[in-house]
Amino acid sequence: MAQRPDPDRAVYLVDGSNTLYRAFYAIRGLSTSKGLPTNAIYGFTSMLRKLIREHEPRFLGVAFDLAAPKCLRSWWFKSPTSKGYAVS
Repeated sequence: MAQRPDPDRAVYLVDGSNTLYRAFYAIRGLSTSKGLPTNAIYGFTSMLRKLIREHEPRFLGVAFDLAAPKCLRSWWFKSPTSKGYAVS
C-alpha cells in the first residue's frame, strides 16, 4: 500500500471539469422543484468533501478547463505541424 504524502508538503490538484462531468452522469434524478438539475453540483461537492475529510490537505487547488476555442486541443489540431491540420 502506498504511503500517504507528507501533509505539510503535499499539494492536491483537482481537475474540476472532469470531476463535474463525472458527477453529472454518476448521479441521476436530482433537480430543483423547477426542474433545474443539481446532480453535478451535489456530486462535485460530495467528492471534494470526501477528499478533504480523508486526506486533510493543507494545499488544495481546483482547475477548470477554458472555453473550447482557447483550449489546447483546439490549438493543437489547427497547428500546421500536427497531423490533424487540414489545408483548404
